[in-house]
Amino acid sequence: MKTTFPHFLRPFLFSSLALASVLTSCSNDDEDTVAPVVPGTGQAQLIHVAPYNKVKFDFVVNDKKLVDVDYGKNTGYKTVDIGSATIKVKNSTSQADVLPGFSQSFEKDKSYSVFIYNPTASTLGSLVTTDDLTTPAAGKANIRFVNTGFDAGAITLTAVGSTPFFTNVAYGTAVAFSPIEAKTYSLEARNSLGVTLATKSNVSFSDGKSYTVVLRGRNSPAVPADEALTLDVIQNK
Repeated sequence: MKTTFPHFLRPFLFSSLALASVLTSCSNDDEDTVAPVVPGTGQAQLIHVAPYNKVKFDFVVNDKKLVDVDYGKNTGYKTVDIGSATIKVKNSTSQADVLPGFSQSFEKDKSYSVFIYNPTASTLGSLVTTDDLTTPAAGKANIRFVNTGFDAGAITLTAVGSTPFFTNVAYGTAVAFSPIEAKTYSLEARNSLGVTLATKSNVSFSDGKSYTVVLRGRNSPAVPADEALTLDVIQNK
């Protein structure tokens, strides 16, 4: 499910930019903590991939803050009650809503990811996925790809010496998990012309695990280093 909202709180967000840039994250692609679903509940995580809004966000479900997260980081899965819920994303400093509340149904024993990205340079949006964490066959790992690379266009995710994993993935969309050989890869994100826009070397996908590969940042010749197009790898299971 994808939701887009006008970015009417931009002044609040940018006034907090200096503070957010020095705060450390609770999670990144090298520090993922993968916890099992608590019986009788679901679990959800927030992934902050909005380069035009580099402030710390609070992940709020039914008016309860679950965790906060910096730009380019993810929260890891947090336990959520089953049933219909209202999700809000707040500026951690000002507590202003950066996204008005939107509804999401959480089911028992299921896992969800909420990606916060920029549909345009002046808006924020959410992309919510239900994460199929079924264990792959022996010798395999499951991966999926999410394209939140601003102005990068449709992206093909491939690896050196490999056939493409996913082709022409549109901006603001996610593809389902798919099994690959469990081994180490050097990943490449290529645009529709075959130009490599981002790489990530020595990525190890382990037997029986599930991973999300995310392209984030923005495609521009002159951007701050932390806004450059980047491939992140999140271990889901």
